[in-house]
Amino acid sequence: MKFKWEIDKPPTGLARVDYRRRWPTAYYSNDRICATIGCSVDYHIQIAKSGNHPPLEVRLANHSVMPWKWVRFTTKFATLQDAKDVVSDFLKRHPEFMPKGEE
Repeated sequence: MKFKWEIDKPPTGLARVDYRRRWPTAYYSNDRICATIGCSVDYHIQIAKSGNHPPLEVRLANHSVMPWKWVRFTTKFATLQDAKDVVSDFLKRHPEFMPKGEE
């Protein structure tokens, strides 16, 4: 089970005013989507580290069906680390959600 969390690069240039930075997204080693974390506010590292943000929502890509579908956790998470940990824990218990070859 290899996946990596990535965040959008900070906005630059004239369009940065209109740019909404997304919360982290996880990708498997073959660049297939794994999970995404969402929030009602834009991602800023200071907000994420301090935990001063609304609850986080986690969606996981279910690769056991074709085409794959999003599965949303009903629980909201208070910290970014909690949200990331639930993805790891869930995939350890349910490897069938991963694409073939990633188990």
